[in-house]
Amino acid sequence: MKIKDLLERSGVQLLSGGCGEEEITALTYDSRKAQTGSLFFCLRGARSNGEDFAPAAYAQGCRCFVSEGTLDVPEDADVVRVSDARQALAQISAAFFGFPQRDVTIIGVTGTKGKTTVAETACSVMNRMGLSCGVIGSNGAAYAGKHVGTSNTTPESYELMRLFRAMRDEGVRYVVMEVSSQALARHRVDGITFDTAVFTNLSPDHIGTEEHPDYAHYRDSKKRLFAQCRHGIFNADDPEAEYMMAGSPCEKSTYAIHRPADLRAERVNILKAGDLFGMEFTAAGTTYHIRMPGEYNVYNALAVVALVGRYTDRTCELAEALSYVTVPGRFEVLPDVMPGCTVVLDFAHNSISMNALLQTARSYDPARIIAVFGTGGRTRVRRHQLGEAVAKGADLAIITTDDPDRDDPAEVIADIATCFGPGSCPHVGIVDRREAVRYALEQMRPGDMLLLCGKGREGYQLVQGKKIPYDEEETVRSCARELLESRPQAL
Repeated sequence: MKIKDLLERSGVQLLSGGCGEEEITALTYDSRKAQTGSLFFCLRGARSNGEDFAPAAYAQGCRCFVSEGTLDVPEDADVVRVSDARQALAQISAAFFGFPQRDVTIIGVTGTKGKTTVAETACSVMNRMGLSCGVIGSNGAAYAGKHVGTSNTTPESYELMRLFRAMRDEGVRYVVMEVSSQALARHRVDGITFDTAVFTNLSPDHIGTEEHPDYAHYRDSKKRLFAQCRHGIFNADDPEAEYMMAGSPCEKSTYAIHRPADLRAERVNILKAGDLFGMEFTAAGTTYHIRMPGEYNVYNALAVVALVGRYTDRTCELAEALSYVTVPGRFEVLPDVMPGCTVVLDFAHNSISMNALLQTARSYDPARIIAVFGTGGRTRVRRHQLGEAVAKGADLAIITTDDPDRDDPAEVIADIATCFGPGSCPHVGIVDRREAVRYALEQMRPGDMLLLCGKGREGYQLVQGKKIPYDEEETVRSCARELLESRPQAL
């Protein structure tokens, strides 16, 4: 498609340029992928400015650019000037892929915690019920038996449109996606009308120089989702629910455990049988059993019931489908790791999720809770909040490396260790995460529960801006095998 036709079809507002006859065969915002036929978007980020990479893209054959500023490229380049390059990327990507978002029913989930669980669970339930569904979020994208890795919880608009197109072509009818505050603030979901959007909860998070400047900005970014959806589903027990609903033009419904709501959980009980940790509750006359522990997962399940209930009235079938679902990396019990012990993978990486995890684990009466955790690339306040939660809630803490990025892991561990004072649980710091996991296994006794926190099913460690492959389950299983094989065998 010629650039002038692509721009006209997208509806993007131009300041200048874009009148050429160049044929556009690819879109990119990575200069390393630029080539002849590419349209290169110069995106401004927290650490770099895409305009600085325009000469490199030109050197690789690219002659068409979208930019907010002037570029240092030869005169034969067609530079399309716009007021917001990210917004233009969203509009042009939609046009490039044939507006696939119009052909599938898109469901968004936002909030501080619970996005992944709600999105993954809803997708699984809908597929079990014959409602062909795909999912996009922290665990990547999955649809029609395929899995695609993604770089962000909510990918850039180009990746989103590419995924929507692929899903549409595979016959997918519904897409449930996590919608992060960064995605809303940075125009990644511009041009998408969400049929349904879910608000799970809100608390301070992702606030800093490279994310949101303050809590108000974070909260208002989340709220944007409900200005571009038809129906909003809100957790009425959350203190910010009223703010989220106020002024939002969408239709509204609510769910809750403790307050009046359109869908309310009653008779909430803990379930425990072998390696099964779950909950039971009743809502609108139907009893639900879920394979996910903790009150916070009752909230997640309620959101799923409310969401899926908008697309089917087969309540009994919904309850049955929900009873089979587990979410990878969210209180995921790994069977057969250490005899007589429980090993759990969980993504908990801030004080809110850590407190919920520790409280849930304690409710099942383990002999001891051993927590392996760490944090990096975050503010000292976040580190200390995480450390204080573990110091109070665990019986033994192993502080280790978790996505240090550009931080020194040893310094981060030492900083977190200052949270462990009189009355705190014993703790030790081990920089190498594999060694930390092995040490934790060495300390375990029958009846103990090991919580491996922060990674979940995230398959990497972020180190100096690079994603280094790392698999938490493979690590704990290989360490356990080594330990068990080294122990004297009974005669």
